[in-house]
Amino acid sequence: MNQWKQISEFPYPTEEWDVCGPKYLLYSQKTGIVIGSCYMDCGHERCPQYYMFRYDRDGLVIEPTHWMELPLTPNN
Repeated sequence: MNQWKQISEFPYPTEEWDVCGPKYLLYSQKTGIVIGSCYMDCGHERCPQYYMFRYDRDGLVIEPTHWMELPLTPNN
């Protein structure tokens, strides 16, 4: 069974625009529980790398405090 984990334990992407997801449940007090993705941007000398968590088809940004992997999909 999946358990909620602190965002500090998130498996952040390792390459620019490497996308983790959407295969995670993310939680913040502002949004509650949403399905989302994590993106790494930049990482160049002139632009330090940072991570963005997004959800929804519009790519709304979230600042989650906790995360959990989604369960496996059913077999067809």
